Amino acid sequence: MIYLQLAMSCEAAPLIRALSLSAAQPLHGLKRWASQDVTLTLSGTGPYAACACAALTCAEAESAHDLFVTFGTCASLLPDLSPGTLYRIHALYDLASGRPYYPDMFPDIGLPEAGIITGARVLDTASPLHGLADCPPHTLYDMESAAAHLAASRFLGPHRQAALRLVSDAGESSHITQESIGHMVEKQLPALTAVLASFASYAASLEDVDDFTPSDEEVSHLCSLLRCSESMRLQLVQLIRYAGSCGISFQTLLAPYIASGTLPVRDRKEGKRILEELTRLIST
Repeated sequence: MIYLQLAMSCEAAPLIRALSLSAAQPLHGLKRWASQDVTLTLSGTGPYAACACAALTCAEAESAHDLFVTFGTCASLLPDLSPGTLYRIHALYDLASGRPYYPDMFPDIGLPEAGIITGARVLDTASPLHGLADCPPHTLYDMESAAAHLAASRFLGPHRQAALRLVSDAGESSHITQESIGHMVEKQLPALTAVLASFASYAASLEDVDDFTPSDEEVSHLCSLLRCSESMRLQLVQLIRYAGSCGISFQTLLAPYIASGTLPVRDRKEGKRILEELTRLIST
C-alpha cells in the first residue's frame, strides 16, 4: 500500500480522479480516499496537522511493502526556479529545531531533486528565509514536509518514505488560488502517476527486514557510544535495519570511527553529527 498525504483538497482532487480513488472511512476525522493500492489522506496545513496525520497514517503501515509519500505545493527560495516544477525531496530542514533529515533512499525516478525548509508561517518575499537559499541544498520552503517526516520516522525507516513537492510560487502567494494550484497539479499528473507506479514496483521488491532488527544489547551499546537521546535511538534502530536489508554491515561502517577514537563521542551533539554521516553513507 502507498499511503499518500496531502495538505489541501485542491492539491488532492486531481489525484483522486486520476487514481480512481473512492471515499473511505475517515481517519480520526481526517478525510480519506482509497483504492486497492493507494490510500490518500488530507492532513490540513501546517506542521502540527502534518505531524498528527503522519503519525496516525504510519501507525497503520504494518507491511514491509507499505510506503509513506507526501505531496504538495511549496514556495521557491530562489527566483529562477520555475513555478510548476515537480521535485523529489532529498533533504529536509526543520526551522523550529534546526535539525536536518535525509528521507530519500529510493532508486532514481527521473525527477529533479531539491532540499526543503519547513516552517510554521507562510513565506513571503520580505521574509529573511530567502537568505537560507544561499546554504544549499535547501532551495524550497513549505509548512509540512519535515514535520510529516519526523512523525513517520517513528514508524517507518527512511527507505519507506518519500516527499514530492510542486513549486507554486516564490513567496508571492497572494495571487495563488485553489483553482491555480489545481491546474498546476493537473499538468503534473502524468509525472505523478508514473512516479507512484515506480514507487509501487519498488515497494513490491522490499523484503521484510525484521531479521535485521538489532538486539536490545547491541542498541544499548551503540547508544552509549553515540550518547543517543530517545529520538536518536529510534533513528539508529531504523538505520541498522535498513543497512541490513541492503547487505551493509553497520559494524563495518562504525569500525573507522572506533579505530580513530571518534567513538565513543564526547557529547550528544557529536553523536548526532556521526549519525547523520552514517545516514548519508548508507543512502548513497
